[in-house]
Amino acid sequence: SHSGICRVKDYYSYCNWDQSTAPYADFATAESTLTEQNRLRWPDLLQIPMVAQAVVIVVNLPGYDPLAPNLILDRTTMALIFLGKITRWNHPAILALQSHTETMFFPDKEIKIVVRKDASGTTEVFKKTLSRFSSEFKDQIGTTPDPHWAGVNATVLYRNGNAGIASGVVMTEFSIGYCDLATAVDSNLRYTDFMQRQGTIVTPEL
Repeated sequence: SHSGICRVKDYYSYCNWDQSTAPYADFATAESTLTEQNRLRWPDLLQIPMVAQAVVIVVNLPGYDPLAPNLILDRTTMALIFLGKITRWNHPAILALQSHTETMFFPDKEIKIVVRKDASGTTEVFKKTLSRFSSEFKDQIGTTPDPHWAGVNATVLYRNGNAGIASGVVMTEFSIGYCDLATAVDSNLRYTDFMQRQGTIVTPEL
């Protein structure tokens, strides 16, 4: 991820990485791509596409029927939840997207948001996606890998790494977060489906 790139030689000045505790590496992986500024500053860095994986939204909803369909979110609800504008699980905008509300459980409980504490390629991918969905999100939160969630009017919990977010959601009832799909599956977390603009429902797959 972002910390992996930081361990590439000559990248320390940019990341303030402590070489004494984590020596530099010849190869690193990240979900995010090098920017044009990165390429100009470090022209010897090479980027090689290897594998693609999904970043998914994970939730902890006690009482939610494990046999019920996945929770569905769309572009608007995703952005508004992570902006702290939708703050309760029984918000009408969430309920309106669900097709089987009779087997689901949406209590009048606060949505607690779990995000990355460390700079992260996963965070960058997630922020860029929500910024495409919402100009308000782009203006307030931005698209950087940094753990910047200023002005979010909700309970925000910070955790290190994808595994940290997964464990944070597992341990926090009525919470929502984001991580890579493999981590969500390994952590036995329920993740959401996504309703595209034209109404098609997409389920994340490995």
